[in-house]
Amino acid sequence: MSLSPSFSQSLFDGFVQRISTTTGLQIRPQDAPTLRQKIINRCRLLRLSSPEAYYELLSASGTESFREWQALISLITTGESYFFRDRGQFSVLRDRLLPELIQRQRQVSPERPTLKIWSAGCSTGEEAYSLAILLTELIADWQNWNLTIVGTDINQTALEKARQGFYGDWSFRWVDKTLIHRYFERTKEEWKISHQIAKLVQFRYDNLVEYFSPNFNDFAQVDLAICRNVFVYFDFAAIERSLQKIYQRLNPGGYLISGHTELQGQNLTQFQIKVFPESVVYQRPIVGRTEPDRTQPQIDSFLPLVNPVKQPKPLILSPEATLASVSASPKQPKLTPKKTETCSLPEEEIQSLITQAELLFQQKKYPQALTLVTELLEKKLPLFELFYLTARIHANLGNLKPASDYGSRAIELNPLIVEPYFLLAHIAEEEGNIEQAKHYLKRAIYLEPHTLSAYLELGSLYTKQGDMNRARKMWQIAVELLEHQPPQAKIESGKETTVAEVLAMVRKNLKNT
Repeated sequence: MSLSPSFSQSLFDGFVQRISTTTGLQIRPQDAPTLRQKIINRCRLLRLSSPEAYYELLSASGTESFREWQALISLITTGESYFFRDRGQFSVLRDRLLPELIQRQRQVSPERPTLKIWSAGCSTGEEAYSLAILLTELIADWQNWNLTIVGTDINQTALEKARQGFYGDWSFRWVDKTLIHRYFERTKEEWKISHQIAKLVQFRYDNLVEYFSPNFNDFAQVDLAICRNVFVYFDFAAIERSLQKIYQRLNPGGYLISGHTELQGQNLTQFQIKVFPESVVYQRPIVGRTEPDRTQPQIDSFLPLVNPVKQPKPLILSPEATLASVSASPKQPKLTPKKTETCSLPEEEIQSLITQAELLFQQKKYPQALTLVTELLEKKLPLFELFYLTARIHANLGNLKPASDYGSRAIELNPLIVEPYFLLAHIAEEEGNIEQAKHYLKRAIYLEPHTLSAYLELGSLYTKQGDMNRARKMWQIAVELLEHQPPQAKIESGKETTVAEVLAMVRKNLKNT
Protein backbone atom coordinates (compact mmCIF):
# COMPACT_ATOMS: atom_id res chain seq x y z
CA MET A 1 0.00 0.00 0.00
CA SER A 2 1.40 3.38 -0.99
CA LEU A 3 1.16 5.99 1.77
CA SER A 4 2.05 9.65 1.48
CA PRO A 5 4.97 10.99 3.61
CA SER A 6 2.47 12.67 5.93
CA PHE A 7 0.74 9.36 6.56
CA SER A 8 3.45 6.78 7.13
CA GLN A 9 2.94 3.05 7.29
CA SER A 10 3.86 3.03 10.96
CA LEU A 11 1.21 5.66 11.72
CA PHE A 12 -1.40 3.73 9.76
CA ASP A 13 -0.47 0.57 11.67
CA GLY A 14 -0.96 2.59 14.83
CA PHE A 15 -4.50 3.49 13.75
CA VAL A 16 -5.25 -0.17 13.01
CA GLN A 17 -3.94 -1.23 16.42
CA ARG A 18 -5.82 1.56 18.21
CA ILE A 19 -9.09 0.57 16.51
CA SER A 20 -8.52 -3.08 17.40
CA THR A 21 -7.72 -2.31 21.04
CA THR A 22 -10.67 0.04 21.48
CA THR A 23 -13.37 -1.77 19.53
CA GLY A 24 -12.07 -5.29 18.89
CA LEU A 25 -12.51 -4.73 15.14
CA GLN A 26 -9.90 -6.11 12.76
CA ILE A 27 -9.09 -4.11 9.66
CA ARG A 28 -8.78 -6.58 6.81
CA PRO A 29 -6.03 -5.98 4.21
CA GLN A 30 -8.61 -5.25 1.51
CA ASP A 31 -10.20 -2.59 3.75
CA ALA A 32 -6.96 -0.72 4.46
CA PRO A 33 -7.14 1.78 1.53
CA THR A 34 -10.74 2.65 2.44
CA LEU A 35 -9.85 3.21 6.09
CA ARG A 36 -6.94 5.45 5.13
CA GLN A 37 -9.22 7.61 2.99
CA LYS A 38 -11.83 7.84 5.75
CA ILE A 39 -9.19 9.03 8.21
CA ILE A 40 -8.03 11.67 5.76
CA ASN A 41 -11.65 12.77 5.23
CA ARG A 42 -12.18 13.12 9.00
CA CYS A 43 -9.01 15.20 9.26
CA ARG A 44 -10.31 17.57 6.60
CA LEU A 45 -13.76 17.78 8.15
CA LEU A 46 -12.33 18.54 11.61
CA ARG A 47 -9.74 20.93 10.12
CA LEU A 48 -6.88 19.00 11.67
CA SER A 49 -3.39 19.67 10.38
CA SER A 50 -2.33 16.04 9.98
CA PRO A 51 -3.30 12.41 10.59
CA GLU A 52 -0.99 12.54 13.63
CA ALA A 53 -3.30 15.13 15.19
CA TYR A 54 -6.29 12.89 14.51
CA TYR A 55 -4.50 9.95 16.15
CA GLU A 56 -3.87 12.12 19.23
CA LEU A 57 -7.56 13.02 19.34
CA LEU A 58 -8.57 9.35 19.31
CA SER A 59 -5.97 8.54 21.97
CA ALA A 60 -7.18 11.26 24.32
CA SER A 61 -9.88 10.91 26.97
CA GLY A 62 -12.97 13.03 27.40
CA THR A 63 -16.18 13.90 25.57
CA GLU A 64 -14.57 15.14 22.36
CA SER A 65 -12.59 11.95 21.87
CA PHE A 66 -15.61 9.76 22.66
CA ARG A 67 -17.75 11.70 20.19
CA GLU A 68 -15.14 11.26 17.46
CA TRP A 69 -14.91 7.55 18.16
CA GLN A 70 -18.66 7.34 17.56
CA ALA A 71 -18.27 9.12 14.23
CA LEU A 72 -15.41 6.85 13.15
CA ILE A 73 -17.19 3.67 14.25
CA SER A 74 -20.22 4.65 12.20
CA LEU A 75 -17.95 4.89 9.17
CA ILE A 76 -16.16 1.58 9.60
CA THR A 77 -19.05 -0.63 10.78
CA THR A 78 -21.73 -1.08 8.19
CA GLY A 79 -23.22 -4.44 9.24
CA GLU A 80 -26.14 -5.52 7.09
CA SER A 81 -29.02 -7.34 8.73
CA TYR A 82 -32.53 -8.51 8.00
CA PHE A 83 -35.46 -10.06 9.85
CA PHE A 84 -35.21 -13.71 10.92
CA ARG A 85 -31.70 -13.99 9.53
CA ASP A 86 -30.44 -17.60 9.53
CA ARG A 87 -33.65 -19.59 9.48
CA GLY A 88 -31.89 -22.66 10.87
CA GLN A 89 -30.89 -20.90 14.07
CA PHE A 90 -34.33 -19.35 14.43
CA SER A 91 -35.77 -22.86 14.10
CA VAL A 92 -33.61 -23.96 17.03
CA LEU A 93 -34.84 -20.96 19.01
CA ARG A 94 -38.49 -21.59 18.15
CA ASP A 95 -38.53 -25.37 18.59
CA ARG A 96 -35.89 -26.02 21.27
CA LEU A 97 -34.40 -23.22 23.32
CA LEU A 98 -37.22 -20.75 23.85
CA PRO A 99 -39.82 -23.42 24.81
CA GLU A 100 -37.36 -24.74 27.39
CA LEU A 101 -36.66 -21.25 28.79
CA ILE A 102 -40.36 -20.36 28.81
CA GLN A 103 -41.25 -23.51 30.72
CA ARG A 104 -38.42 -22.93 33.20
CA GLN A 105 -39.47 -19.34 33.91
CA ARG A 106 -43.12 -20.33 34.37
CA GLN A 107 -41.99 -22.74 37.09
CA VAL A 108 -39.79 -20.13 38.78
CA SER A 109 -42.35 -17.27 38.78
CA PRO A 110 -45.80 -18.56 37.75
CA GLU A 111 -47.60 -15.28 38.49
CA ARG A 112 -45.24 -12.94 36.61
CA PRO A 113 -42.55 -14.88 34.69
CA THR A 114 -39.45 -13.00 33.58
CA LEU A 115 -37.39 -13.57 30.44
CA LYS A 116 -34.34 -11.52 29.46
CA ILE A 117 -32.74 -11.71 26.03
CA TRP A 118 -29.63 -9.90 24.81
CA SER A 119 -29.03 -9.23 21.12
CA ALA A 120 -25.32 -8.29 21.13
CA GLY A 121 -24.11 -6.46 18.04
CA CYS A 122 -27.71 -5.80 17.05
CA SER A 123 -26.86 -3.33 14.26
CA THR A 124 -30.09 -1.69 13.05
CA GLY A 125 -32.38 -3.81 15.21
CA GLU A 126 -33.82 -6.49 12.93
CA GLU A 127 -32.59 -9.35 15.10
CA ALA A 128 -33.92 -7.87 18.36
CA TYR A 129 -37.35 -7.20 16.86
CA SER A 130 -37.39 -10.70 15.30
CA LEU A 131 -36.88 -12.15 18.78
CA ALA A 132 -39.71 -10.03 20.17
CA ILE A 133 -42.05 -11.21 17.41
CA LEU A 134 -41.07 -14.82 18.02
CA LEU A 135 -41.79 -14.52 21.75
CA THR A 136 -45.26 -13.09 21.16
CA GLU A 137 -45.95 -15.98 18.80
CA LEU A 138 -44.79 -18.57 21.34
CA ILE A 139 -46.28 -17.12 24.55
CA ALA A 140 -50.06 -16.81 24.40
CA ASP A 141 -50.20 -14.67 27.56
CA TRP A 142 -47.04 -12.67 26.86
CA GLN A 143 -48.70 -9.48 28.18
CA ASN A 144 -48.55 -11.06 31.67
CA TRP A 145 -44.82 -11.64 31.39
CA ASN A 146 -41.92 -9.37 32.23
CA LEU A 147 -40.25 -9.66 28.81
CA THR A 148 -37.10 -7.64 28.16
CA ILE A 149 -35.04 -7.69 24.99
CA VAL A 150 -31.99 -5.46 24.86
CA GLY A 151 -30.14 -4.83 21.63
CA THR A 152 -26.64 -3.42 22.01
CA ASP A 153 -24.15 -2.15 19.49
CA ILE A 154 -21.07 0.02 19.28
CA ASN A 155 -22.51 1.98 16.33
CA GLN A 156 -24.70 4.82 17.62
CA THR A 157 -26.04 5.60 14.15
CA ALA A 158 -27.26 2.03 13.73
CA LEU A 159 -28.83 2.14 17.20
CA GLU A 160 -30.75 5.29 16.37
CA LYS A 161 -32.16 3.66 13.23
CA ALA A 162 -33.14 0.65 15.35
CA ARG A 163 -35.00 2.88 17.82
CA GLN A 164 -36.94 4.54 15.00
CA GLY A 165 -38.02 1.12 13.69
CA PHE A 166 -38.42 1.91 9.99
CA TYR A 167 -37.35 -0.71 7.44
CA GLY A 168 -37.41 -1.14 3.68
CA ASP A 169 -38.66 -4.16 1.76
CA TRP A 170 -35.16 -5.69 1.52
CA SER A 171 -35.12 -6.22 5.29
CA PHE A 172 -38.02 -8.70 4.89
CA ARG A 173 -36.63 -10.92 2.15
CA TRP A 174 -37.24 -14.14 4.13
CA VAL A 175 -40.40 -13.07 5.99
CA ASP A 176 -43.93 -14.27 5.25
CA LYS A 177 -46.17 -11.42 4.16
CA THR A 178 -48.79 -12.37 6.75
CA LEU A 179 -46.24 -11.82 9.50
CA ILE A 180 -45.21 -8.47 8.03
CA HIS A 181 -48.78 -7.16 8.01
CA ARG A 182 -49.35 -8.46 11.54
CA TYR A 183 -46.38 -6.72 13.15
CA PHE A 184 -45.59 -3.73 10.91
CA GLU A 185 -47.43 -0.71 9.63
CA ARG A 186 -46.93 0.44 6.06
CA THR A 187 -45.77 4.02 5.51
CA LYS A 188 -45.18 5.65 2.14
CA GLU A 189 -41.92 3.87 1.39
CA GLU A 190 -41.12 1.75 4.46
CA TRP A 191 -42.55 -0.48 7.17
CA LYS A 192 -42.64 0.62 10.82
CA ILE A 193 -42.50 -1.87 13.69
CA SER A 194 -45.75 -2.02 15.66
CA HIS A 195 -45.92 -0.33 19.04
CA GLN A 196 -46.66 -3.58 20.92
CA ILE A 197 -43.40 -5.12 19.64
CA ALA A 198 -41.34 -1.94 19.97
CA LYS A 199 -42.18 -1.57 23.65
CA LEU A 200 -40.59 -4.96 24.38
CA VAL A 201 -37.20 -3.91 23.00
CA GLN A 202 -34.57 -1.48 24.30
CA PHE A 203 -31.48 -0.35 22.40
CA ARG A 204 -28.30 0.69 24.18
CA TYR A 205 -24.70 1.47 23.39
CA ASP A 206 -22.28 -1.23 24.52
CA ASN A 207 -18.70 -2.10 23.60
CA LEU A 208 -18.30 -5.87 23.75
CA VAL A 209 -14.55 -5.76 24.36
CA GLU A 210 -15.01 -3.73 27.56
CA TYR A 211 -15.65 -5.79 30.66
CA PHE A 212 -17.98 -3.26 32.26
CA SER A 213 -20.26 -0.74 30.57
CA PRO A 214 -22.24 1.69 32.77
CA ASN A 215 -25.00 1.63 30.18
CA PHE A 216 -25.54 -2.07 30.76
CA ASN A 217 -25.07 -2.67 34.48
CA ASP A 218 -28.79 -2.99 35.19
CA PHE A 219 -29.22 -5.79 32.69
CA ALA A 220 -27.53 -8.82 34.22
CA GLN A 221 -28.55 -12.48 34.45
CA VAL A 222 -29.86 -12.88 30.92
CA ASP A 223 -31.50 -16.11 29.77
CA LEU A 224 -30.38 -15.94 26.15
CA ALA A 225 -27.57 -14.04 24.43
CA ILE A 226 -27.30 -13.90 20.65
CA CYS A 227 -24.09 -12.58 19.14
CA ARG A 228 -23.96 -13.41 15.44
CA ASN A 229 -21.89 -11.99 12.60
CA VAL A 230 -19.91 -9.96 15.13
CA PHE A 231 -16.91 -12.05 16.13
CA VAL A 232 -15.92 -12.52 12.50
CA TYR A 233 -14.66 -8.91 12.62
CA PHE A 234 -12.81 -9.35 15.95
CA ASP A 235 -9.31 -10.52 16.63
CA PHE A 236 -8.77 -13.60 18.79
CA ALA A 237 -8.13 -11.71 22.03
CA ALA A 238 -11.22 -9.52 21.56
CA ILE A 239 -13.40 -12.60 21.04
CA GLU A 240 -11.95 -14.11 24.21
CA ARG A 241 -12.77 -10.99 26.26
CA SER A 242 -16.26 -10.74 24.77
CA LEU A 243 -17.00 -14.39 25.52
CA GLN A 244 -16.05 -13.89 29.15
CA LYS A 245 -18.31 -10.85 29.37
CA ILE A 246 -21.24 -12.75 27.85
CA TYR A 247 -20.66 -15.76 30.11
CA GLN A 248 -20.74 -13.53 33.20
CA ARG A 249 -24.07 -12.03 32.08
CA LEU A 250 -25.76 -15.38 31.46
CA ASN A 251 -28.00 -17.03 34.02
CA PRO A 252 -27.06 -20.61 34.92
CA GLY A 253 -28.81 -22.60 32.22
CA GLY A 254 -28.77 -19.58 29.89
CA TYR A 255 -27.78 -19.97 26.24
CA LEU A 256 -25.41 -18.26 23.81
CA ILE A 257 -25.86 -18.48 20.05
CA SER A 258 -23.10 -17.21 17.77
CA GLY A 259 -22.38 -17.37 14.04
CA HIS A 260 -21.61 -20.85 12.77
CA THR A 261 -17.82 -20.46 12.47
CA GLU A 262 -17.09 -17.50 14.71
CA LEU A 263 -15.76 -19.30 17.80
CA GLN A 264 -13.12 -21.43 16.10
CA GLY A 265 -10.14 -22.05 18.34
CA GLN A 266 -11.64 -20.38 21.40
CA ASN A 267 -11.58 -22.01 24.83
CA LEU A 268 -15.21 -22.99 25.38
CA THR A 269 -14.72 -25.35 28.31
CA GLN A 270 -16.85 -23.17 30.62
CA PHE A 271 -19.87 -23.82 28.37
CA GLN A 272 -21.89 -26.96 27.83
CA ILE A 273 -21.92 -27.37 24.05
CA LYS A 274 -25.08 -28.71 22.43
CA VAL A 275 -25.23 -29.79 18.81
CA PHE A 276 -28.43 -29.53 16.79
CA PRO A 277 -28.74 -30.27 13.07
CA GLU A 278 -29.25 -26.55 12.36
CA SER A 279 -26.67 -25.05 14.71
CA VAL A 280 -24.43 -25.38 17.74
CA VAL A 281 -25.42 -23.57 20.95
CA TYR A 282 -23.51 -22.89 24.16
CA GLN A 283 -25.08 -23.15 27.61
CA ARG A 284 -23.83 -21.89 30.94
CA PRO A 285 -24.09 -25.02 33.10
CA ILE A 286 -26.52 -25.28 35.98
CA VAL A 287 -24.41 -26.04 39.03
CA GLY A 288 -25.28 -29.38 40.61
CA ARG A 289 -27.57 -30.47 37.80
CA THR A 290 -27.65 -34.25 37.57
CA GLU A 291 -30.81 -34.94 35.64
CA PRO A 292 -30.47 -35.98 31.99
CA ASP A 293 -30.41 -33.19 29.43
CA ARG A 294 -33.89 -32.97 27.88
CA THR A 295 -32.87 -30.44 25.22
CA GLN A 296 -30.50 -32.74 23.38
CA PRO A 297 -31.78 -33.24 19.83
CA GLN A 298 -33.22 -36.61 18.99
CA ILE A 299 -31.09 -36.87 15.85
CA ASP A 300 -27.44 -36.45 16.78
CA SER A 301 -25.29 -34.46 14.36
CA PHE A 302 -21.91 -35.76 13.29
CA LEU A 303 -19.13 -33.44 14.38
CA PRO A 304 -18.10 -31.99 10.98
CA LEU A 305 -21.49 -30.24 10.89
CA VAL A 306 -20.48 -28.26 13.99
CA ASN A 307 -18.28 -26.09 11.80
CA PRO A 308 -19.89 -25.80 8.39
CA VAL A 309 -16.97 -24.12 6.60
CA LYS A 310 -14.04 -25.69 8.40
CA GLN A 311 -11.87 -27.89 6.24
CA PRO A 312 -13.30 -31.42 6.47
CA LYS A 313 -11.23 -34.41 7.50
CA PRO A 314 -13.08 -37.34 5.93
CA LEU A 315 -10.57 -40.16 6.40
CA ILE A 316 -10.28 -42.62 9.28
CA LEU A 317 -6.88 -42.86 10.92
CA SER A 318 -5.20 -45.88 12.31
CA PRO A 319 -5.39 -46.44 16.10
CA GLU A 320 -1.82 -45.17 16.50
CA ALA A 321 -2.40 -41.92 14.62
CA THR A 322 -3.14 -38.60 16.32
CA LEU A 323 -4.82 -35.46 15.10
CA ALA A 324 -1.58 -33.53 15.35
CA SER A 325 0.09 -35.88 12.87
CA VAL A 326 -2.29 -35.01 10.05
CA SER A 327 -1.51 -32.22 7.61
CA ALA A 328 -4.23 -29.61 7.20
CA SER A 329 -3.83 -29.74 3.42
CA PRO A 330 -4.86 -32.62 1.19
CA LYS A 331 -2.00 -34.82 0.11
CA GLN A 332 -1.34 -34.30 -3.56
CA PRO A 333 1.48 -34.15 -6.11
CA LYS A 334 3.38 -30.88 -6.03
CA LEU A 335 2.23 -28.81 -8.98
CA THR A 336 4.67 -26.62 -10.85
CA PRO A 337 3.22 -23.36 -12.12
CA LYS A 338 3.09 -22.88 -15.81
CA LYS A 339 5.81 -20.65 -17.15
CA THR A 340 4.04 -17.45 -18.00
CA GLU A 341 5.20 -13.87 -18.33
CA THR A 342 3.32 -12.94 -15.16
CA CYS A 343 5.15 -15.52 -13.03
CA SER A 344 8.64 -14.26 -12.20
CA LEU A 345 9.08 -15.99 -8.82
CA PRO A 346 11.24 -19.11 -8.53
CA GLU A 347 9.33 -22.30 -7.77
CA GLU A 348 11.07 -22.63 -4.38
CA GLU A 349 9.93 -19.16 -3.34
CA ILE A 350 6.37 -19.87 -4.45
CA GLN A 351 6.23 -23.04 -2.39
CA SER A 352 7.79 -21.24 0.58
CA LEU A 353 5.14 -18.50 0.48
CA ILE A 354 2.32 -21.04 0.26
CA THR A 355 3.80 -22.91 3.22
CA GLN A 356 4.00 -19.66 5.22
CA ALA A 357 0.38 -18.87 4.37
CA GLU A 358 -0.67 -22.38 5.42
CA LEU A 359 1.11 -21.95 8.77
CA LEU A 360 -0.62 -18.60 9.33
CA PHE A 361 -3.93 -20.28 8.52
CA GLN A 362 -3.28 -23.01 11.06
CA GLN A 363 -2.47 -20.32 13.65
CA LYS A 364 -5.84 -18.71 12.80
CA LYS A 365 -4.10 -15.57 11.52
CA TYR A 366 -6.47 -15.38 8.60
CA PRO A 367 -5.92 -11.73 7.51
CA GLN A 368 -2.14 -12.26 7.38
CA ALA A 369 -2.57 -15.50 5.45
CA LEU A 370 -4.91 -13.73 3.02
CA THR A 371 -2.29 -11.06 2.38
CA LEU A 372 0.27 -13.69 1.35
CA VAL A 373 -2.02 -15.66 -0.94
CA THR A 374 -3.32 -12.45 -2.54
CA GLU A 375 0.22 -11.57 -3.56
CA LEU A 376 0.59 -14.99 -5.18
CA LEU A 377 -2.81 -14.81 -6.87
CA GLU A 378 -1.71 -11.59 -8.55
CA LYS A 379 1.04 -13.64 -10.23
CA LYS A 380 -1.70 -15.69 -11.95
CA LEU A 381 -0.27 -18.98 -10.74
CA PRO A 382 -2.45 -21.98 -11.78
CA LEU A 383 -1.88 -23.90 -8.55
CA PHE A 384 -4.56 -26.07 -6.93
CA GLU A 385 -3.06 -25.69 -3.47
CA LEU A 386 -3.06 -21.89 -3.76
CA PHE A 387 -6.71 -21.63 -4.78
CA TYR A 388 -7.86 -24.19 -2.24
CA LEU A 389 -5.98 -22.48 0.59
CA THR A 390 -7.46 -19.13 -0.48
CA ALA A 391 -10.94 -20.67 -0.40
CA ARG A 392 -10.39 -21.99 3.13
CA ILE A 393 -9.10 -18.61 4.34
CA HIS A 394 -12.12 -16.77 2.95
CA ALA A 395 -14.45 -19.38 4.43
CA ASN A 396 -12.99 -18.90 7.91
CA LEU A 397 -13.29 -15.13 7.53
CA GLY A 398 -16.97 -15.58 6.69
CA ASN A 399 -16.53 -14.47 3.05
CA LEU A 400 -18.62 -17.25 1.54
CA LYS A 401 -18.90 -15.93 -2.03
CA PRO A 402 -15.13 -15.66 -2.68
CA ALA A 403 -14.62 -18.91 -0.76
CA SER A 404 -17.01 -20.63 -3.16
CA ASP A 405 -15.38 -19.02 -6.21
CA TYR A 406 -11.86 -20.03 -5.23
CA GLY A 407 -13.03 -23.51 -4.24
CA SER A 408 -14.61 -23.98 -7.67
CA ARG A 409 -11.41 -22.78 -9.32
CA ALA A 410 -9.43 -25.32 -7.28
CA ILE A 411 -11.71 -28.08 -8.57
CA GLU A 412 -11.16 -26.89 -12.14
CA LEU A 413 -7.42 -27.24 -11.63
CA ASN A 414 -7.66 -30.69 -10.04
CA PRO A 415 -11.13 -32.28 -10.07
CA LEU A 416 -9.90 -35.53 -8.51
CA ILE A 417 -9.12 -34.24 -5.01
CA VAL A 418 -12.06 -34.69 -2.65
CA GLU A 419 -11.57 -31.95 -0.02
CA PRO A 420 -12.83 -28.92 -2.03
CA TYR A 421 -16.15 -30.69 -2.59
CA PHE A 422 -16.66 -30.84 1.18
CA LEU A 423 -15.84 -27.15 1.51
CA LEU A 424 -18.30 -26.19 -1.23
CA ALA A 425 -20.95 -28.47 0.29
CA HIS A 426 -20.64 -26.73 3.65
CA ILE A 427 -20.81 -23.29 2.04
CA ALA A 428 -23.91 -24.30 0.08
CA GLU A 429 -25.54 -25.56 3.30
CA GLU A 430 -24.61 -22.34 5.10
CA GLU A 431 -26.37 -20.41 2.32
CA GLY A 432 -29.46 -22.61 2.61
CA ASN A 433 -28.90 -24.43 -0.70
CA ILE A 434 -29.37 -28.02 0.51
CA GLU A 435 -29.64 -29.50 -2.98
CA GLN A 436 -26.32 -28.01 -4.02
CA ALA A 437 -24.73 -29.26 -0.78
CA LYS A 438 -25.99 -32.78 -1.51
CA HIS A 439 -24.61 -32.54 -5.06
CA TYR A 440 -21.08 -31.80 -3.83
CA LEU A 441 -21.20 -34.55 -1.21
CA LYS A 442 -22.30 -37.06 -3.85
CA ARG A 443 -19.36 -35.95 -6.00
CA ALA A 444 -17.07 -36.64 -3.04
CA ILE A 445 -18.51 -40.14 -2.71
CA TYR A 446 -18.00 -40.73 -6.43
CA LEU A 447 -14.30 -39.88 -6.03
CA GLU A 448 -13.86 -41.67 -2.67
CA PRO A 449 -16.62 -44.26 -2.17
CA HIS A 450 -15.44 -45.02 1.38
CA THR A 451 -15.51 -41.41 2.60
CA LEU A 452 -17.34 -41.68 5.92
CA SER A 453 -18.10 -37.98 6.45
CA ALA A 454 -19.98 -37.69 3.15
CA TYR A 455 -22.51 -40.36 4.17
CA LEU A 456 -22.94 -38.90 7.64
CA GLU A 457 -23.46 -35.39 6.36
CA LEU A 458 -25.83 -36.54 3.62
CA GLY A 459 -27.81 -38.33 6.31
CA SER A 460 -28.13 -35.06 8.23
CA LEU A 461 -29.15 -33.13 5.11
CA TYR A 462 -31.83 -35.66 4.22
CA THR A 463 -33.07 -35.44 7.81
CA LYS A 464 -33.42 -31.67 7.44
CA GLN A 465 -35.57 -32.25 4.36
CA GLY A 466 -37.66 -34.89 6.14
CA ASP A 467 -36.50 -37.63 3.77
CA MET A 468 -35.89 -40.24 6.45
CA ASN A 469 -35.67 -43.19 4.04
CA ARG A 470 -32.62 -41.73 2.32
CA ALA A 471 -31.19 -40.59 5.64
CA ARG A 472 -31.39 -44.15 6.95
CA LYS A 473 -29.72 -45.43 3.81
CA MET A 474 -26.78 -43.06 4.27
CA TRP A 475 -26.41 -44.00 7.93
CA GLN A 476 -26.60 -47.72 7.16
CA ILE A 477 -23.70 -47.35 4.73
CA ALA A 478 -21.80 -45.40 7.41
CA VAL A 479 -22.39 -48.24 9.87
CA GLU A 480 -20.98 -50.74 7.38
CA LEU A 481 -17.86 -48.61 6.90
CA LEU A 482 -17.38 -48.16 10.63
CA GLU A 483 -17.87 -51.83 11.46
CA HIS A 484 -14.81 -52.67 9.35
CA GLN A 485 -12.57 -50.36 11.40
CA PRO A 486 -10.87 -50.98 14.77
CA PRO A 487 -13.21 -49.61 17.49
CA GLN A 488 -10.50 -47.42 19.05
CA ALA A 489 -9.28 -45.92 15.78
CA LYS A 490 -9.45 -42.14 15.79
CA ILE A 491 -11.77 -40.19 13.52
CA GLU A 492 -10.37 -36.97 12.11
CA SER A 493 -13.15 -34.64 13.24
CA GLY A 494 -11.60 -31.87 15.32
CA LYS A 495 -11.55 -33.72 18.65
CA GLU A 496 -10.57 -37.12 20.05
CA THR A 497 -13.44 -39.17 18.62
CA THR A 498 -13.19 -42.93 18.14
CA VAL A 499 -14.84 -45.24 15.66
CA ALA A 500 -16.84 -46.79 18.51
CA GLU A 501 -18.21 -43.39 19.61
CA VAL A 502 -19.30 -42.38 16.10
CA LEU A 503 -20.77 -45.83 15.49
CA ALA A 504 -22.88 -45.44 18.64
CA MET A 505 -24.16 -42.03 17.43
CA VAL A 506 -25.10 -43.37 14.00
CA ARG A 507 -26.87 -46.40 15.46
CA LYS A 508 -28.81 -44.05 17.75
CA ASN A 509 -29.86 -42.01 14.69
CA LEU A 510 -31.10 -45.17 12.99
CA LYS A 511 -33.00 -46.22 16.11
CA ASN A 512 -34.69 -42.82 16.43
CA THR A 513 -35.83 -42.79 12.80
